[in-house]
Formats: sequence, structure tokens, C-alpha cells
Amino acid sequence: MAAEIAKEIFSQSNNMQDEVDELKGQVSMLKRRLDALESGKKPHEGWVYPAPDISEEELEEMGYDVDAVEEMDDVLKAMKKTTNNLRWGSCDKIRLGDNIFSQVLKYHDSFLPHWRELCDGICCLKDGDELKCFDISSVELPNQIVVMLLNALRGKKLKIKCISFQSNNFKSEYGMGTTYGVEIASWLLQNSITTEASFYYEGDSFDHECEIRPLMKALTNHKNLKIVSINSFNRIGDKEEASKVGYDMLCSILESNLELVWVTFQSNSLKVPFDASRLIDALKGCSKLQKLDLSNDASTCNIHHQLLHSSRRGGESRNEVDQNKWGSVLSEALDENQELSVIVGDFNRCYQIGKQRFE
Repeated sequence: MAAEIAKEIFSQSNNMQDEVDELKGQVSMLKRRLDALESGKKPHEGWVYPAPDISEEELEEMGYDVDAVEEMDDVLKAMKKTTNNLRWGSCDKIRLGDNIFSQVLKYHDSFLPHWRELCDGICCLKDGDELKCFDISSVELPNQIVVMLLNALRGKKLKIKCISFQSNNFKSEYGMGTTYGVEIASWLLQNSITTEASFYYEGDSFDHECEIRPLMKALTNHKNLKIVSINSFNRIGDKEEASKVGYDMLCSILESNLELVWVTFQSNSLKVPFDASRLIDALKGCSKLQKLDLSNDASTCNIHHQLLHSSRRGGESRNEVDQNKWGSVLSEALDENQELSVIVGDFNRCYQIGKQRFE
């Protein structure tokens, strides 16, 4: 009991500190704006990037390994360049981190001044401004940073071609805070007015269906998405419940976005039932869809296991039977859209059904 109370106190203390840090950031931002107004200057006039440089040696002392030091140094340089571009009205993208990098770059309190300057720069964006991307990948985003970003973005309608949050470790030490990731992703989707867009979200799992709902609402309301990639997202409790949520989520995305060309839905506890009428109807409605990737899913692997045993009894190869079985389940949609290719399978082997156009 004492340990649980101590854990709860520590968690509340961390949350309070997050709020304090966020309020400090807002006060600092407002003070700079007030100083600019009083001096009669525009926000960028006479401005010099004030956040202190952080050397590679300092990053090593923070615990980053050799590869991470180089990556984090690139992120800090990108923050400085992006902030300057935002200030001078010449920013066409916000991109931090690399989704190819194998590890998440951990947050450190020394980065807070850089995040404050970036958020202050984002405040300079105006309604209708165009961004090629809002992409933060493999960079840890604690709660107070997400709140700062949201405060900087609120009140704007932007034209964003690509929205991407991949491997950002939104969830805090005690499993709280994942919804902050959903909040910023959902907000950007809801307030992006571009006619064509791509959306990527990966790496943060959820325990309850209610946590997913804001993102689902934003995805189903957008209507102009061309690419949706949601991977390693659904880890909701019981396997059957998780499978139902995954199936409902995939079908809802397909039903609501008829302009989709490419959908990736990997590792989401998805179980496609053999009575897949809703999925078939949704796929038939997406006449422009060219690729649906359902690979690397535990439930999909279970279906493959069943098909493998049936193939042994029938004396056929695993690959032939799996493709035939899936082809039978999806035949109506594949007949109607002959450009469609569906990828199924596990980490050891994937199978492609439909048009052979993707390598």
C-alpha cells in the first residue's frame, strides 16, 4: 500500500511539474511578445536565437550513445533552422528526427529552451499557411512539450500535406500521457485544410478504446486523405476485444475516406473474420485504393497457422493455400478493384494478394 501511495504521489508530482514547465513556457512567450509590441517591432526584428548551443560532449554526458549524439545534434540544428524560418515567414516544413533511426531520442530538460523557441516560432504561422509536412519521428515528446506545441498551433487553419508522429514515446513512466499524442495528431488532422494529405502514426499503444476515439473522429472527418499508415497502435487488453477494435478501426477508415490510395495497418491486433462483409463493402467503396498492408499482425499469424495445417492435410504448399484462402475472402473487392494489392503475413513471411505491382 505504501509503495502504491508513493508511486501515486510521484506521478502527481511529475504532472504538476509538467504544468509548471508549460506555464513557464507560456509566460516567457507572452513576455517576448509584449516586449516586441512595446518596442513597436515585428516579432522577428532584432531577434537572435537565444537557446544555448548544446555540444556533442554535453549530449554524451546526458547518456546518448555515439549514434544518438549525432542524431540529436541534427535535431537541435533542425529546431534552430526551423525556428528562424518560422520567424521570417519562410518555413515550408516542420521536420524533426528520422523514422529510419532505430532508437527514440530521449528528452532532456536542457532541450526545453529550444522547444520554447520552436513553439514561439510556430505562433508566427498564419491561417492558410502551407507546410509540406509536420513530422516528428523518433523524438520523445513528454506531455509539457505536446501542450506547448498545441498552444502554439491553436487558432490556426493550416494546409499540411503530411502529418507524421512515429515512435515518439508519448506514454510516461507510469503509463499516463499517451492521449497527448492522440490530441496533437487529431488537432492537426481536424485543422488541416489541404485537399490531399498523408497521415502516419506509429509506436504508441493504447489500453482502452476511448483513448482512440478522438483520432478516429479526426480520421473519419478529414475526407481528403490519400495515405494512412497506423502501425503498432492497438494493444487493447483482451485479444478478442482488441481484434474487434482493430477491425472496426480499419473499416471506419476505409468507409470514410474514399480517396485513399495506400493504407498500412500493421501490428494492430487485427483479426479479419471469415465473414468479412463489412471490410469487403468498405474496400469496394475505395475504388482508388491500390495497396492495403495488414502484415505483421498476431491475429493474422493465427489465421496463417490454421491455413498451414489445412494445407498439410491437403498436400498443398503454405504459400499457395494462404493466398488462395485470402483471395477467396477478398475476391469480391479484388474483382471490383483490379488495381488493389493486399499484403498479409507475419514477420517471417508475407503474402501478396491481388495485382502484383508492389515489391
